[in-house]
Amino acid sequence: MGVFGRTAAALGRFRDSVTRIGPKMAVERAAARARTAARLVAANVAHLAVARARGSAAIHVIGDSHVQLLGGVRPFVVTHIGPATAYNLREPHSSTGSHGRLRRALRSVNRRTDVVILSFGEIDCRIHVYRAHMKSGGVSSMESIIETTVARYAEVVQALAVEGYRIVVHTVPGAARQDNYYGYDYYADAVTRAWIADRFNEQLRGMAARVGVELLDLYGVTSTDGVIREDMTTDGTHLDARSLPLYAAWVESVQSAPRPSPPG
Repeated sequence: MGVFGRTAAALGRFRDSVTRIGPKMAVERAAARARTAARLVAANVAHLAVARARGSAAIHVIGDSHVQLLGGVRPFVVTHIGPATAYNLREPHSSTGSHGRLRRALRSVNRRTDVVILSFGEIDCRIHVYRAHMKSGGVSSMESIIETTVARYAEVVQALAVEGYRIVVHTVPGAARQDNYYGYDYYADAVTRAWIADRFNEQLRGMAARVGVELLDLYGVTSTDGVIREDMTTDGTHLDARSLPLYAAWVESVQSAPRPSPPG
């Protein structure tokens, strides 16, 4: 998706907001998002400068809306590339333009020293796996859709690892507690969403082992029975600040761990 495509998409989202919540609130929300984006850019620049000055690894976090938790949190350099899916990350012309955005975010990465966390898949688990299953009339099993999704995601992960990036794959934190907020034609119940999240994370573990990349696996701590913990989320979908100590502990462990050998 080029500049014009991204601009058209942004204008479309703004028009939808105006229709949904009225022009005044839509403008206020757009202004708030712009201020947040400006603060994030400033924080990213500062965190990257500190890492370069110290000769230490910068930790880049690239992905869907789940990365926003770490925006402005030291030492993370955060890039939110929109409502991107693991399934379409490899596609150069997806509706979100996620592949191109990923490539642009990687321009600031020092392949010799830095770490890149990829956070994708929660949207696939919450919406697309079950919806694809139902739209197939049940012909495509949810298991096979998960396998295909992770295999497509693995193509991107492996390509980046071969190019010399130190990749860390982030698991899905747990199934969302959110109901069918966006009004999809097919939307799984909570038990099914939990099963999908559990199977997806299992597939991610296998993929990371096969490809030879690291895994940031918080799923066992951030979920209960496959569902995101109620005491770690404010909106029912994303982790909130109460999960930040988990990331702090992980940063200490990854900075002291040796860089994995590149995949064969």
